[in-house]
Amino acid sequence: MEYLPNFQRHAITYSIMKTMTDDDLKEIGIHTLGARREILKQTDLYKMKTSDETKTLNMSESLTTSYVTPSAPEANIVLSDEITARVENECCICQDAMCSTIFLPCGHVCCCKTCSGSVMDCPLCRSNIHNRIQLHF
Repeated sequence: MEYLPNFQRHAITYSIMKTMTDDDLKEIGIHTLGARREILKQTDLYKMKTSDETKTLNMSESLTTSYVTPSAPEANIVLSDEITARVENECCICQDAMCSTIFLPCGHVCCCKTCSGSVMDCPLCRSNIHNRIQLHF
């Protein structure tokens, strides 16, 4: 850790460090032989570890990239790009009249004008009704 500023000052990245020699370490200001040897040893150990992990990763990728034939028959269903919304037009309370009231703040339209006056909470989400807007068709 005491030599970390030397690496920072010279903008030494891991890709540069992988190729550094004992003389390169001297040039960036690491003059202690034991420290240079330890740095080179740790760099070599890390290179070996990452190369083993890369080999393992490459082997697992080669195993998973093989194509598996699906066993189910091919579907002949053509999916439409259109989205069809289902709209309930009848009042959720009396189920006779058309929905004509927007409850605020939730924005649900689920009651007719007659039934909307008697409810204090939205029948769909149970939020408190602060205001009502009547729709005219």
